[in-house]
Amino acid sequence: MKKPKVLALVSNGVEEMELVITVDLLRRAGIDVDIVSIQDQIVECSRNVKIVADKTLDLENLDEFIKEYDALFIPGGSNNAQNLKNHEPTKIIIEHFMNSNKIVSAICAGPTVINKHYKLDNYKATCYPTLKEEIPNFEERSVVEDRNLITSQGPATTFEFALKLIEKLKNKETRETVSKATLFEEYFKISKV
Repeated sequence: MKKPKVLALVSNGVEEMELVITVDLLRRAGIDVDIVSIQDQIVECSRNVKIVADKTLDLENLDEFIKEYDALFIPGGSNNAQNLKNHEPTKIIIEHFMNSNKIVSAICAGPTVINKHYKLDNYKATCYPTLKEEIPNFEERSVVEDRNLITSQGPATTFEFALKLIEKLKNKETRETVSKATLFEEYFKISKV
């Protein structure tokens, strides 16, 4: 069986906790993840941590490039969100994933990027609470799943968000295995999302 593959789309100003924790947990679950920068390969995060992206976005072969992925992940960070909102190829990427009914996931300011490029009028979603006016059917929950869309609120909800994504891409057993191995299940009650 083919391993699921996730495109983590980032730029300078990305929230490093949301990016690294999610990517780490997905990889622990045996899911392939590529951190793909729309700018340079060295990404300067919101708290000045520098991360080396696995790839930079291939604009010349964008349609073929995005077809190899099963899911899209957009982390937060206000500057990252602004960069992605102003980046026309991001619109093409989001439309591809939404229209193909592939998994689209975003956390913190990330859901506002999705709504900018693909109106979420018919989806329930959440985001960082101060940005809730940008989400049409905002729900005050740590993680919201509506069909192929998974959204979450911010740094503190990252573990729960990543575990939900693991469950969606693999299964509940893999989610539980990763949750136990990281001691998340032992120290935090996982809400049923």
